[in-house]
Parts: sequence; C-alpha cells; structure tokens
Amino acid sequence: PAIEGVGPVTALEDSRSQEGANGEAESGELSRLRAELAGALAEMETMKAVAEVSESTKAEAVAAVQRQCQEEVASLQAILKDSISSYEAQITALKQERQQQQQDCEEKERELGRLKQLLSRAYPLDSLEKQMEKAHEDSEKLREIVLPMEKEIEELKAKLLRAEELIQEIQRRPRHAPSLHGSTELLPLSRDPSPPLEPLEELSGDGGPAAEAFAHNCDDSASISSFSLGGGVGSSSSLPQSRQGLSPEQEETASLVSTGTLVPEGIYLPPPGYQLVPDT
Repeated sequence: PAIEGVGPVTALEDSRSQEGANGEAESGELSRLRAELAGALAEMETMKAVAEVSESTKAEAVAAVQRQCQEEVASLQAILKDSISSYEAQITALKQERQQQQQDCEEKERELGRLKQLLSRAYPLDSLEKQMEKAHEDSEKLREIVLPMEKEIEELKAKLLRAEELIQEIQRRPRHAPSLHGSTELLPLSRDPSPPLEPLEELSGDGGPAAEAFAHNCDDSASISSFSLGGGVGSSSSLPQSRQGLSPEQEETASLVSTGTLVPEGIYLPPPGYQLVPDT
C-alpha cells in the first residue's frame, strides 16, 4: 500500500511541473505577443504621424497650387477685362468714325447732286463727256482753219522777203545817167491772170536778165531813185503828156511811181496781167 501511495503523488507533481512549464511557455509567448503588439502599435503611431505629415504637406501643396491657379485666373481675367475694354473702345471709335464717314458721304452726294443740277442748268449738254467731245471737235475745226492760214502767212512772208531782197539788190546796183522817157504806163499782157508775186520769183536771180529788164523798165525818174522819200519829183511835169488814154487806176499808179511816194517797203507790184514798161 505504501508503494501504491507514492505513485499518484509523483504523477501529480509531474503534471504540475508540466503545467508550470506550459504556463511559462504561455507567459513567454504572451510577453512576445505583447512586445509584438507594442511594436505594431508604435509602428502604427509612426505611420499615423507620417500620414498626418504627408496629409498636411499634401494639403499645403494643394493650397499652394490652388492659390497659384487663382492668381493666374485673376491675372487672366484682368488682362481679358483690359482687352475687352480696349476692344470696346476701339469698336466705339470705329462706329463713330463710320457714322462720320456716312454723314460726309451723304453730304458729298448732296453736294454732287447740287453741282450736277447747276451744271445741267448752265450747260444744255447731257454730260461732261459730250462737252469734251464738242470742245475737241471745235478745236479740230479751228485747227483746220488756222493751219492753212498759217501756211499761207508763211508763204506770203517768204514772198515778201524775196521782194525785199530784190529791191535791195536793185538799189545796190550802180546808177546810170537816167534817160527821161516820161512816165510809165500799164500795158495789158494777156487776159489770163497770173499770181502777183511770180515776177519777183523770176527776178530773184543774181544779175539775171529779168532783173536787168526790171531795172531798165524802172530807169526813168520814177524808177530806183523814186523809191526814196524825196527823189523823182522833177519828172512829174512830163506825166500829163503821156497819161492820155490811160484808165484812172493806171493814171494813179503812174502818178505814184513818178512822184516817188513809194518806199522800198511798199513797192508797187503790177496787178495780174500787167507789167511796168517805159513810156516811149
């Protein structure tokens, strides 16, 4: 029975020791878990702090970006307002200028209409173009009239110059003793009239026979010496004897030639169909 009593006690101790070992193990595990829990809690707190810091930084960054965007938007709005006000002022000025131009155009149109009415009243022609055409036609007609007259004047000037040259040439010739034959008379040559200045053209040669004939025909007291203002007066006494049978025009011509009233600028040229011949 004593041996039987020892056995249960040992078993109880073993079970207690085993329970103690298990309790220690459990307590160690519990302390380890508690340490892990504390580390996890600390890490969680750290993460919370980091999250809070990052959240605040993010909020600050977002606020900064928002402020920058707001500032940029405000600046753009101010610029846009300035541009709009400037454009509105320009548009207003352009509208006023357009109205002024329209008023000026209307005034000019009214003035133009008034001038057209005055022009239509002053000139019976329909338009200014017709007036210009009429003026051009008138100038052409005047030119057709003036050009032949200018040509004729030039021809007369040339003939007058040749006549003056012939007179000067005759005056430069040496004077011979005049043989007083009396007065000159006009004799009809032919019934066909000839140009009055053709004898001058024939006498224009230097020392030609026509010039000599003209000098001989004018050799009496009414010839070369009578072309001066004071010469040839003494030969007028022989005129009445030779004027019988002359027409009044021929007598007047003979009187002018014999009395020397002609000057070189007004030399007498016989009419067409007559020539000056000495009175024999």
